[in-house]
Amino acid sequence: MARIPLRVWLISSNVAEESVLYKKLFRKLEEKLNIRAELRFLTWNRAYDTIIDAFKNNAGPDVFSLGTTWVHTLNYLGYIAPVPLTFKVKPCLAEWMKDCIESGGTNYAVPFLSETYVLLAKKRPIDILGINAEDISDWDGFSSVCGEVYKYYKSIGNTEHIPFAHPIRPEMGTTHRLCVWLFKAGWKFPEITADTNEIFCNDVSKQTLNFLSKLLRLSQSDIKPLNTDRYSIYRRFLNTDQFTFFVGNATSVVSDILNKREQQNVYVYPVPSLVPSGKTFSGGSVLTVSSQCIHPESAWNLVECLTEEDVLSALCALNGYTPPYDSGFWSEYDSNPIIQTLKKEHMNSATYFFHPLIRAIEQITVEHIAQFFWESFSRGEEDTDTLADQTIRKLDEGIIDLLNMMWETR
Repeated sequence: MARIPLRVWLISSNVAEESVLYKKLFRKLEEKLNIRAELRFLTWNRAYDTIIDAFKNNAGPDVFSLGTTWVHTLNYLGYIAPVPLTFKVKPCLAEWMKDCIESGGTNYAVPFLSETYVLLAKKRPIDILGINAEDISDWDGFSSVCGEVYKYYKSIGNTEHIPFAHPIRPEMGTTHRLCVWLFKAGWKFPEITADTNEIFCNDVSKQTLNFLSKLLRLSQSDIKPLNTDRYSIYRRFLNTDQFTFFVGNATSVVSDILNKREQQNVYVYPVPSLVPSGKTFSGGSVLTVSSQCIHPESAWNLVECLTEEDVLSALCALNGYTPPYDSGFWSEYDSNPIIQTLKKEHMNSATYFFHPLIRAIEQITVEHIAQFFWESFSRGEEDTDTLADQTIRKLDEGIIDLLNMMWETR
C-alpha cells in the first residue's frame, strides 16, 4: 500500500543537530504510520512569515509547529484545523496554555515545547560580592546589587561593564522581556474587546519602564552593545565579562544539564519581583494540522507521536526547551535546582491575551519601547518619567488604531 504523503514543517532552534534527530525519528514514524514525510526546518526568526506566505499561496504544510502567540492568528485566518475530539491533550503545567490552544470551546493545536524566562547571572561577580538569591528577589534589592556590580568592575578598571543586559533592538524578544518585568510587577495583559481603550497606559507600565531605564543607566556607559539581536547579547553574556545579569530562557543551561556537560558559568534565579504574586513570561511552540490537509487522520496521528514523552525528552536535550506537560522529565530532575526553578516559574507564568492581531501588537509595542530606551538614556534621569508616560500613551493609541481597523470591533 502506498504511503500517505505529508508535508511537515518544524521550527528549530538548533537546525544542524535537531534535523539529525528528526530525520532518524521520522524513518521510524514513516514505517509505523505508513506515511511519507517531506520535512522542512524553519528558524524562529523566519517561521511566521514563511508559514503565512505559504498558506496565502495555497502551499502550506500539512503538519507544522507554531509559536504559542501565533495560534489565534492562524485560526482567525482559517489556516488550521480543529483538534479531533478523540485526541487526548495532556494536562499542561501552565494555565495559560489552555487559552493558547483553544478558541470558542475548540482546541486548534497541541502543546509541544515550552520556554520560561528567568534571571541568569554570571557566577564570578556573584561569588566575589557574596550575593545570594534573597538579595535579588525584589526590584529594590536587584537595583542595589546592579549598582554594587558596576562599582566592583569600575574598581578593577572595567568602566564599560553593563550590570544588566536588556535588549533594546526592536525585535520580538524585547517585547517578551518587557512583559517579564510587567508581569513581575503584577500587571496582566488586558482582555482585548471592542471597548478596549487602555492596554499599557497605567501606573504599573510607567513604573516598569522607569525601573528598566534606571537599570540601564546605572553603568553610565554606552548602551550600543545592547542594540543587537538577543542571541548575540546572550553569547557575549556567556563568553565575556561585559554583562552580569541577563533575562532569558536558559535553554543552553538546560541542554548542558541534560547532556551531563560541564555547567556554564551562570546561576539561574527567578526574575526579581515587585509584588509577591508576580509572574514571569512563558511561551514555546505547539503542533497543529492545516485545514487544507487531505489526510487529517494520519496528520493527527503524527502529532500524537511527536508529543510522546521520549520524543520530547530527546528534543529538550538538544534545544534546551522543556516539556509543557507534568511528565517524567520533571521528576527525573527533581534534585536539580535549576530544572526545578524552571518548573516552578513555568507553573507561575503568564503570557499575552490571545488575539488575532497579537503579532501586530507585538511589533508596535517593541518599536515604541526600543525608542523609549534610546531616548531615556540620552535625555537623562530628569526626563524619564515624562518620557515613559508619553511612550505608553502613544503605544496605546497605535494599538487602538490597529484594533479599530478590524471591522469586527466596530
